[in-house]
Amino acid sequence: MRYLCSLLASVALVIGAHGRAAASDIHSVPVVMPFAAQVKGAILELDVRVREKRRYSFALQLGFSSSDNSARQRIALLAGSGARRADGTPVDTGLPIPLELSIQLLRSQVETPVYKKRVSEFELKAYGASYYSKEIDRVWLEPGDYHIRVEALQDIAELQGTPVKLEISYRRK
Repeated sequence: MRYLCSLLASVALVIGAHGRAAASDIHSVPVVMPFAAQVKGAILELDVRVREKRRYSFALQLGFSSSDNSARQRIALLAGSGARRADGTPVDTGLPIPLELSIQLLRSQVETPVYKKRVSEFELKAYGASYYSKEIDRVWLEPGDYHIRVEALQDIAELQGTPVKLEISYRRK
């Protein structure tokens, strides 16, 4: 049932994003949304309102039940270590998750491209009691409304049955 609700929410977001979003359909950052990153061709589209100029983090949360130690260990291996070498490069970025992230500034029915990138290697950013978060990228954004689009570029068998979410956030001052 939870999967069905997540799927319906994702479909509603995609359908809502194709016609321009009404003011009530624009999400405030920070925001976390379900995204089927493990299914090739899965697309998440949403509109967000940025209120301050700052660097925003785009990440994937790989979820698990906090009471399931074997799931936690499995996801920990997929998420990578977060460790860095002396030269600053990551030691282990974990499972590659190929996707494309694009960001467009919305200005009176016109979309202005701000960012577009295909990425598959990204590293552990954080973890909580029920997820590990892999950072896709950090992007400087000015105040305004933005259209965000994320597309999964490959089927990933290792993530089947794993709840995945797109997280857009920022560090507090």
